[in-house]
Amino acid sequence: MKRYVSLLSVIVIISGLLCSCDISYKGHWSKTDKEKFRKEMNSVEELNKVQSDKSQIIECYLEKCQANYNSYATADKDEMGCKRLAKDCFREVLSAGSIRGNWSDKDKRRFRNDMNNVEELSNFGEEKIKFIECYLEKCENYYLWSKL
Repeated sequence: MKRYVSLLSVIVIISGLLCSCDISYKGHWSKTDKEKFRKEMNSVEELNKVQSDKSQIIECYLEKCQANYNSYATADKDEMGCKRLAKDCFREVLSAGSIRGNWSDKDKRRFRNDMNNVEELSNFGEEKIKFIECYLEKCENYYLWSKL
């Protein structure tokens, strides 16, 4: 009987030690893997183009990678799968709720502001606003969101 209690104690101790280790698995990466992932993503030049949304994109991407891969190393080996997940995050974060045919107010404001800053459009004079609204409508119906 003492033998079984000792064996059970050893199993409990080993299990406790394994649980306290910094181990990654699908759905939950270790602190080390998360740090590696964030460090790598912060060095990606393309993300600097969307600086205001950069951290949100990285966190979205991290969540999707954790849900699909056992570790950072496993994700790093699947270039095509990771590209797909990254695209999904760009769409989610940058769309601001916009869909083709119905952009969000935020995206419409951004579009109008960008177009108002196009110097060549001043040639339209009083028709500039009408042109911008017409162009907005065409873009809204053609593109998924305004940050294309």
